[in-house]
Amino acid sequence: HQNVALLLLDKGASPHATAKNGHTSLHIAAKKNQMDIATTLLEYGAKADIESKAGFTPLHLSAQEGHIDMTSLLIDHEANSNHKAKNGLTPLHLCAQEDRVNVATVLVKNGAEVDAKTKAGYTPLHVASHFGQLNMIRFLIDEGAKVSATTSVGYTPLHQAAQQGHSTIVNTLLASGAPPNTTTNQGQTALSIAQKLGYISVVETLKGVTEPINIISTNIDEKYKVVSPETMQETFMSDSEDEGGDVLTMEYAMFGQPVHAQHIYLPYFQGDSLLTREDTLLSEQPYRYLTVDEMKSLGDDSLPIDVTRDERGDSNRECMTAPPAAIDDTISPQH
Repeated sequence: HQNVALLLLDKGASPHATAKNGHTSLHIAAKKNQMDIATTLLEYGAKADIESKAGFTPLHLSAQEGHIDMTSLLIDHEANSNHKAKNGLTPLHLCAQEDRVNVATVLVKNGAEVDAKTKAGYTPLHVASHFGQLNMIRFLIDEGAKVSATTSVGYTPLHQAAQQGHSTIVNTLLASGAPPNTTTNQGQTALSIAQKLGYISVVETLKGVTEPINIISTNIDEKYKVVSPETMQETFMSDSEDEGGDVLTMEYAMFGQPVHAQHIYLPYFQGDSLLTREDTLLSEQPYRYLTVDEMKSLGDDSLPIDVTRDERGDSNRECMTAPPAAIDDTISPQH
C-alpha cells in the first residue's frame, strides 16, 4: 500500500496523524515490518522517536517484533536506542522478553544500555531471566550486564529465574557470578522463593550454594509476601483484532506458570506505592501452581504486557490494584 500512502502524503496528509491511543502510521509500519511505507513516511518528515500515549516509539515495536532492517532504518533516522516508555521500558527490554538477540545486537552497537532500568528497577537481564531466554541472557552477560542488579523490591535476575522455575537459567546465572544469598525487601532468597513455589530442580541447585536464613513471621501461619504481577496492558488499535497480539486472560494467569503459557509477571511500584498482597502460599501442597482463585485472592487480575496495546479499559483499571517483562504501560511492549 505504499502507493496509497504516497498519494495521501502528496495530498497533504500528515505523517504524524495518530489513532486515539497515540500510534502513528510509522508505529504500525514498524510493527508490521513495512519497510517501503516506513521509508516513505520518514522521507515525508515522520519523526522516528514519536511516542504513543504510553510513551512507546516505533523502535519499541520494531525491536519487540525482531525486525532487524526496520530497527536499523529507524536508528539511521535518529531513533533513540535508549528511549524509555512512561513505565521505563526500553527497546532492549522488549528484545529481552522475546529473545530477539539479533535486534539486541543492533541496539547495543548503537548505544543501548544493557543495564537500563524501568521505573520499578527491572533491567533487560531481569526480563530475560523471567522469561527463560537463555540466548539473550548469554548475550547480555557477554555485553557486561550486571547479574547482581536489583529492582525496587530487591529482586535480582536470579530471583526472577527461581520464581519461574527456570533451572537452566538459574545455573547459567550462578555460573556467571549471580549472588545466591541476596534477599528481597521481604527477606526472601531465590531459594526460599523456589521452595515456596515447589520448583524441585531449582531448589536442589540453590540449596547447596545458599546460606540459611531465618524468616521471622508475626502471624501463627507463615506469611509469604507476594508482589503481585505488573499490569501493563496496552491497547494498540482497539477496533482491530489483528493489532492486539496474544492476550493472556485471567483464567490462565497463574503465578509461577511455565513461560510458554504466560507473559510477564513482575513485581513493581505504581506511582510511589509498592503494591503487594500477602497470603499463605503452598504451605501444605508445595509442588503445584497457584489456582486462579488463589491468584484472585492475592489481588492478581493482571494481563500480559503488550506495547502494541496503548489503552486500558475501565475493567483493567480496576485490576491495577494488583501489580517483571513482558513488558507494557508493562516488560508484553507487547505491553
